[in-house]
Amino acid sequence: MTAAWKAIVEDRVIAVVRAGRVPNPAGVADAFAAGGIRCVEFTCTIPEVTSVIAAAADARYAIVGVGTVIRDDQARSAVEAGAQFVVSPAMRPEIVPAAGGLPVFMGAITPT
Repeated sequence: MTAAWKAIVEDRVIAVVRAGRVPNPAGVADAFAAGGIRCVEFTCTIPEVTSVIAAAADARYAIVGVGTVIRDDQARSAVEAGAQFVVSPAMRPEIVPAAGGLPVFMGAITPT
């Protein structure tokens, strides 16, 4: 069981950061952790999200993941940048191997 999986099961909450820019990703992640939310998801809607994840991976207390993942290359890049879990809004089985054994959480959406 990974640290991310353990924290998600224990805390049952993930903070989701969806912003135009994130000037201090590690600070944001640690602020959530200080407030009791250890898992922080930065969405692929953030410009240059892999850079944000790489910076957030320096957080001392938080577990950083990536969300709004719809393609396997997004998952792979985020994991290489330091993401410890992956969240997708849809069923995208190709994301699972791209996550390299890390936890993957898939949603189910419909266009209607």
